[in-house]
Amino acid sequence: MEKVSKRKRRSKATIATLKVIFVLAVFGAVGGYIWSSDYYRASVTALEALESGEVNERGDIVFDVEGTDKGVIIYPGGKVDEKAYALLAKSISEQGYDAYVAKMPLRLAILGIGRAERIMEENTEVNEWVMVGHSLGGVAASRFIVKDPHGIKGLVLLGSYPDDKTDLASAGIKVHSLIGTEDRIVDRAALGAADKRLGKDFVKVDVQGGNHSYFANYGVQDGDGEAAIGYGIQQSLVLKAVSDIFASEPSGE
Repeated sequence: MEKVSKRKRRSKATIATLKVIFVLAVFGAVGGYIWSSDYYRASVTALEALESGEVNERGDIVFDVEGTDKGVIIYPGGKVDEKAYALLAKSISEQGYDAYVAKMPLRLAILGIGRAERIMEENTEVNEWVMVGHSLGGVAASRFIVKDPHGIKGLVLLGSYPDDKTDLASAGIKVHSLIGTEDRIVDRAALGAADKRLGKDFVKVDVQGGNHSYFANYGVQDGDGEAAIGYGIQQSLVLKAVSDIFASEPSGE
């Protein structure tokens, strides 16, 4: 009888444990769904721009230019819909460069640092790349480049900077850092401290009247400043940075 009683107690304990695991799994799934559904969505302007591009099977946005050997890969900001960068990507393609916006897991570029590698492998006709990273996307792009800078000519940071363990100075690339004067999202102290990790020839551009959000098209991020210029003007400076990098001499020459 004692053995039977022990088996019953173990069985009840197992059932109770399974119930707890089930409840936690349900709450985790619901919480994960709610969290992943809370993000900045692309504006109508961005969605209209997307109509002239395409979305591949992985969800990357593609603006392909026939006959070019230069390409640009954009890493989105954290919790921002990748489609919000469609207008910027389209504008880049109109400059004669292939343009890609990488879709990130849970819309967090830090979880998809290596996404650029697949894009590069699938487009072997492109032999020169520039990466563009907005906010958290800039952190992820910096990490990717430090790990393997082969084929990458430069990086354009938008309201962003490499983390303190990532030193772009040794990567042998051109770096342009664009910061809106009305940006209220970026950590100014950390931004200044990161300058020494961008290389001695990095270019810093203070976007007069620009904010954090207008590098893409998703409205204004919570806590950001009010821009005194339109998104078109702000994004035109990204195009200039990309073109300047492609036109520049290789680092070290």
